[in-house]
Amino acid sequence: MQGRHQEAVFYFDKAAFLNPGFVAAYFNKGNALKAMDRLSEAEEQYRKAIALDPQFAEGWLNLGVACGLQEQLEESELCFSRAVELDACNTDAMLLLGNQLMGQKRFDEAIECFKRIIAIDPDHYLAYNSLGIAWLSVMESANAFQALYEALRIKPDLTSALSNIGIACRDLERQD
Repeated sequence: MQGRHQEAVFYFDKAAFLNPGFVAAYFNKGNALKAMDRLSEAEEQYRKAIALDPQFAEGWLNLGVACGLQEQLEESELCFSRAVELDACNTDAMLLLGNQLMGQKRFDEAIECFKRIIAIDPDHYLAYNSLGIAWLSVMESANAFQALYEALRIKPDLTSALSNIGIACRDLERQD
């Protein structure tokens, strides 16, 4: 079912008008705008939410997503980092930060990020998958295989891990 995002925006606006300090109105309006691909407007709403509550980790996380989708990579990284600072167990923020670091070819930092996620949630198959990709990127095929094997142990139908473990196997054969 298609969301009624425009209607939701109307109600979030009304809530913010009645209570200009109501953080959730701005945050939720940002979510509705993001769902409609109105990213710069969503970014503005997330900024309003965190201006009212700078400790709102989810606001920083969603601001990071909106910035990333607009190719504002440095700003996105800062937002994800801030979300992790505010909530050290926020594995969603850590995963996004790690993937952002990988995209910038900062593989060692990304690897540490994915390891932190796994320490918090040993069944986080996406962290294992991303860790495997990071290991492949630095030509550590044995470590990649191990991480991808764990991702598949947890979620056997994870197609990206199946493909990536195939790459790790190919690379391991070349190293022998």
